[in-house]
Amino acid sequence: NDGGPSKPCVVTGGVVFPKRKLPVIVPPLDKVLNVQATHIETPYAFWLQMADPQSKKKLNDLTTAMNKTTPTIMTNPTAGSLCLARSCVDSILHRGQVASVSNTGLVKVQFLDYGSKEDVAGKEVYEVGSISFVELSAQAMFCTLNSLLHPRGKDASWEPREVEVFESLLPLETQLRMKVAKTIGTKNVVDVMVPSEAGDSDLLTLCCKVGLGTTPGEGPRKSAGFSMMKNKEKKDGRSDSKMKDEGNSRQSNENTKFGKGNVGEGPVRGGLGTREPPAVPKALPAILTPTRPELSEDSAHLSDGSSPMLGGTRHPPTSLKSQCAHTNIKASDLPVTGIFKDDNYTLITVTTVDTPHSFYIQAVAQSSLDELNQLSAHLSAITSPSQLVKSSVAKGDLCCAKFSKDGSWYRAEVKEILDTHCVVHFLDYGNTERVLWSDIVHCPVECTNVPIQAIRCALYGVVPLDSKWSPPAVEAMQKLTVDKPLLGQAHGQLPDGSFSVELMDTSGEKDVNIAAELVLGGVAASSKPPVVTPKKAPAKPNIKVSNLPVAAIFSRDKEFSLVTVTTVDTPHCFYLQAVTQSSVESLTLITNQLQLLSSASSSQLLKSSVAKG
Repeated sequence: NDGGPSKPCVVTGGVVFPKRKLPVIVPPLDKVLNVQATHIETPYAFWLQMADPQSKKKLNDLTTAMNKTTPTIMTNPTAGSLCLARSCVDSILHRGQVASVSNTGLVKVQFLDYGSKEDVAGKEVYEVGSISFVELSAQAMFCTLNSLLHPRGKDASWEPREVEVFESLLPLETQLRMKVAKTIGTKNVVDVMVPSEAGDSDLLTLCCKVGLGTTPGEGPRKSAGFSMMKNKEKKDGRSDSKMKDEGNSRQSNENTKFGKGNVGEGPVRGGLGTREPPAVPKALPAILTPTRPELSEDSAHLSDGSSPMLGGTRHPPTSLKSQCAHTNIKASDLPVTGIFKDDNYTLITVTTVDTPHSFYIQAVAQSSLDELNQLSAHLSAITSPSQLVKSSVAKGDLCCAKFSKDGSWYRAEVKEILDTHCVVHFLDYGNTERVLWSDIVHCPVECTNVPIQAIRCALYGVVPLDSKWSPPAVEAMQKLTVDKPLLGQAHGQLPDGSFSVELMDTSGEKDVNIAAELVLGGVAASSKPPVVTPKKAPAKPNIKVSNLPVAAIFSRDKEFSLVTVTTVDTPHCFYLQAVTQSSVESLTLITNQLQLLSSASSSQLLKSSVAKG
């Protein structure tokens, strides 16, 4: 007992065990121990495991036993609860503790035998179920490097690049030697020796050499934690090489295998091959024009009989978290963007047309562009994805699929499971494609919070001439709507969840009602009630340029600002722009929106209605 209040207990299958506490390893002070690193967050927070064969065997046996059970799903996970959780990286059950629960149902779990954290789907978090699973101490020891002072002061945080350098100095799964200088609660303040070509090196000295910090006092530090290590080894009759040979002994091949990883080895980095985290963009990505995946020739829509579109490391580091799967989340669990507000017309673009009664739209608004941009940034960072296993996939599951035309990843829903392929529906664009199983992966956690960008609609005011829509009707609908700026007004939501929408094209001299055009073209019939002339679309007022806001380039403190001159009339009359990230983003947004408007005929100004300014 740590002297605190007693912890609540839970009864499972007649067995009572602590709900919020697992025994921890208390390593002896000033004794050299063989260890290996399992997870690194910063030089002040990393986790080590005992590397002796006995400890490895105990963890191996425990993991084998846990994965032979049929656990019960934890119905109400709360922060601090002990659990069994299936790692998204190796699909193996490991002991964990709930750190937090998100509104989307994802459970952040810390794996107690490795130190790493993952966002796990709620249905992959289970009750412990047996007291034998909590008897073995948590095998990951929480550590901080002894005597290392942060280079920017005690209150400074570690930058990602500094963590990467520290990871290169403290390799995972490599035989190390550790000595505990002191303990503070559950944290072990340690000295560490790491192997190198020239022999073992003091980790603190290595950190200081590469500028990761300093030590108390002046001058280079003499390795206090290891100053008497060689003398002790001589007394024991063991040389450095002999200790290294002993430490390098690995677990035998008797490990039982589950999924992609060996039992007892913890969450593995499936297929990554290197420890380097994926590259992180140094600048914010440019705001994207809303585009969509085009349908390939072998695409198959799953609509009402309509034809296809005619146009149409074990212990992963922090940088890997975005690529961990939250297993089998349903696409229907994702939020959906809200496009229509009140009875007003909304600027939209049609991305995919199956029939006039089944098409998909996106909002043309800065918030939608930002969300598409955010999705693109997350999905472009997929470098070593966790592939879906066919046997574990069901219809409706959320995934990421590689689109055949551009080789990029997009969020998708599993619609049909075939032998060598899977039919998926691209959630943010509306089209459907048949893709290989090798091109379907788990969806990054970050992408589950962004609303679905494409919503399904039916054109208000028309019905097919026969029992179903004809190919000429679909082709006419595509020609009138796809990738054009349109105004849409919702007339209610249909039983299947789609919106009944009136569409207006206001880009020409005359406003065009899309439903009326289909009727006039002889490919659709007017429904009852008949198509009515819509409310007058929002006018295009003659806004004065003087009413627009002006960018603030120069600050009041009279400091120099980085600019570029764009136009020169005279030395006393020229124009410049600020060279900043925000300015670049604003210009990109304006350019993209103007390019989108130019995809259709521009709305001409009438000479009689124009005035200076």
